Amino acid sequence: MWGVYLVGRELGLDGTLRPVDDKRTSLYFTQRRKGGIWAASNKARVERLTERAMNQAHTVPSTSVITVSAPINHCAVAVVLAFVSLHYLSFKKALILGVVLYLVGLFGDAWYGVGVDLSINAPYDFYRFLFNTTRDGLFFGYFFVVMGAYFVKTSYKIRNPFFWFFTFMVGLTFEVYLLRAYSRPLDFNLLLFALPASICLFSGMVEIDLKERKIYRWLRDASLIVYLIHPLIIIVLPMILGGLGLRSLGSNSLFEYFAVALISYAFSWILLMAARYLPFLKYLF
Repeated sequence: MWGVYLVGRELGLDGTLRPVDDKRTSLYFTQRRKGGIWAASNKARVERLTERAMNQAHTVPSTSVITVSAPINHCAVAVVLAFVSLHYLSFKKALILGVVLYLVGLFGDAWYGVGVDLSINAPYDFYRFLFNTTRDGLFFGYFFVVMGAYFVKTSYKIRNPFFWFFTFMVGLTFEVYLLRAYSRPLDFNLLLFALPASICLFSGMVEIDLKERKIYRWLRDASLIVYLIHPLIIIVLPMILGGLGLRSLGSNSLFEYFAVALISYAFSWILLMAARYLPFLKYLF
């Protein structure tokens, strides 16, 4: 009799499950010896993970559509929730609520393995079954929309923001490596140290006083296009690499990051240049 333990796999565009990295994402088959010990909790966990992986293998097209439209949907939900909540809550209470929601969402994303160890993963499995991820407008986007409004309304500033940003980034680096080595993260969208690091970075960037230049205006216009187009590039890039015989490069997250950024900004530049001659394109951004 065989026990199947799925540590973690990434769903490929061709409908197959492929490893994200060598250590934490491979499918092991271990023969169960007669009379051997097989804890009921581990067996149940194995069955759930295996069933979820098999179900995902039949939903690639719908998952791709959700991925492309997700940023718009999440942003819209976050803005609506922030608008409604700020009619009933003060900024500080809304920020506290946002932090709580973010911390709750951790266990449906990067800290999922910790939630499994604490036996609190069942609600997250059900939520992800309904909404695919906790990286959404409720657990992820709400805090950042409220935070942005708070900075605008109060002119709040953090002392030495870039010092604290790099400090939290060091903590973020350790957090990622520890989760990859000792846990089973589903993704790395919601991370504990990412929250304070983002706040400090935002505060520091707001304080920079830049003189008006054409490049700054271009970056402002391009940023929205990049935000909307980059999920599609993430999906298309593996297809392009596969066609060029460079599929192995897709497993390098650093290469993927720079490639997606470069292609997204190139697409934005082309669209902005085309808008000079086709004014109706400006309505897109």
